[in-house]
Amino acid sequence: MADTINSTGSEFVFSDWLELFQKYRDDMEKELETVRLHKKEVQNIRQEIYDRYENGYFLRDDKRIVISAPEIIIGNVNKSGQLLDSTSTVVIRSSGIDIQGVGDGGYIRNKATFIEQRAVDSGCDGLEEVVHDNASVMTQARSILLDSNDSTEVYTRDISQKKMTTGIAIHTDTVLDIDASVSRHEWTKAIEDKVKVLNDNLSTLKKEVDEKLDEIKGLFDEMEKDLEGDQELLSSEIMSSTNIGALESYGQQLADRSIKLSRSIDSFLVSVSLYAEQYRQQKALTEAKMTKSEDEFKNNVTGAGISINAEQIDITNTDGDHAVRENDGTYLRIMSKNIFVGAVNGKNENHEKGTIALRGESILVETNDRKKNGDDLDMPTTGKVEINSKEILVSSLDYEQKKDQERTEKNLTEEGNIRIRAKKINVDGTDLEGTAAGELTMNSGKISVVSAEVDKESREIKEIHKGGTLELATETVTIGKDAAEKILSEKIEAKTNTELKLIQGDKATLTVSGNKLTVEDDGTNFSKGELTVDVESKFNKKMTATTIEANDVTGKKVTVNNCLKAPSLTAQG
Repeated sequence: MADTINSTGSEFVFSDWLELFQKYRDDMEKELETVRLHKKEVQNIRQEIYDRYENGYFLRDDKRIVISAPEIIIGNVNKSGQLLDSTSTVVIRSSGIDIQGVGDGGYIRNKATFIEQRAVDSGCDGLEEVVHDNASVMTQARSILLDSNDSTEVYTRDISQKKMTTGIAIHTDTVLDIDASVSRHEWTKAIEDKVKVLNDNLSTLKKEVDEKLDEIKGLFDEMEKDLEGDQELLSSEIMSSTNIGALESYGQQLADRSIKLSRSIDSFLVSVSLYAEQYRQQKALTEAKMTKSEDEFKNNVTGAGISINAEQIDITNTDGDHAVRENDGTYLRIMSKNIFVGAVNGKNENHEKGTIALRGESILVETNDRKKNGDDLDMPTTGKVEINSKEILVSSLDYEQKKDQERTEKNLTEEGNIRIRAKKINVDGTDLEGTAAGELTMNSGKISVVSAEVDKESREIKEIHKGGTLELATETVTIGKDAAEKILSEKIEAKTNTELKLIQGDKATLTVSGNKLTVEDDGTNFSKGELTVDVESKFNKKMTATTIEANDVTGKKVTVNNCLKAPSLTAQG
């Protein structure tokens, strides 16, 4: 044991070791560079301890070691290569690890119940998890296959038998979750929870570190006493049998304490490294904690995004047999504050023949909100729907498509119905200056314009709406023909329950009320044809006529020319 004593002969090396351990303990909350420097400083101590007191085999060469054989097995195995029953671990630690499978049939296989890959720097002792700026995992191949098989005992699909040319195939029997998002909870509450756990661990570890350091100090004191006794025996001038027995006793005590010391030092250094790493993580997480308020987080861009780019993109609800799923739980949902679907080119210009098609048994476009009202939902209509195009066609038509041809209209859909329903409906053909510049045409076998109450279920007319009005206002109103006189009505009928009025200016000129016709105007002129009155007539004002022809009571015709004028006249034959 002479080499454990300082060369001066008066100071033991233990004091130097203890000084290094104490400084490492005092600096375990400092920056990573300082902690790693201490790990290097104590490296020689750990190496000497393992060299002297730990069982095992160590092989090292400062240049190169080559292990060569047609088959190499590394692990806790017997001579046949089978794993022994005891738990074992194989660790490969280096600043660079290169695994190569050479040749056209070269391969690398990883098999385990659990396989983990993390881009972290584990440090010289494997106890660190430092994430550097360039932390990354890269995979490159002509074909890549990822498969999640929901089975036990044996996988139902053998991916080694699946033949792929090029591309990436991702398959799962259950859930495929692709998520690009920032969680405020993860960067606030979750960090707080992690920091709390780390603080609890740090309190326990700090206590362990101090206890183990005290234990090492005690063992150092005991070993120094043993070594001092050993020195005294060796320096005795007379070597008696008692002295030799004492020397052997001291030697055994020293060997036992050396083994215990080596394990205590190793345990101490592991605890200090664990404390330094968890303290570094706690500090990094505390600094990384998000300080934005909930409103700031909601209203600011996080930068998260997903980009899907391909010449052809299909999104379908099919099962593993490529059959379309038809159960009620089948759906495709797109949720966002802003959604854009466009048939545009790289300049954001419309493709000349670009199309967007929506097809389904039922299509709903709505701006109804959802408001919780106890267990129920209120769905008030908010916002607006805009449809803008050079030509807008709303139709209820059946189509047909001949082989290798475009589809064509076949006929009007039987019982087809287009309904516009709102409290206010405005059809506007005015330009930006407010000038009526457009044209409105309604064409159908039957056109009804009503202001009436309807049945709430069938929507059929029940009765006239009390107070309802119909207004037609334009410079010229033509009823019965079009402007080009290509269309001429066979019959025009006006029906009213109580009163019919024609108004010119601010005065009614024609009134039909109570089965009585009243005409009020500046003069009525019948310029063509005949006026026949088949009922008793009464004239209460002046009447002027060029010629009056009448029959007397005997049927004889009486003619009066330019000579019948009276405010009141009764003629009787």
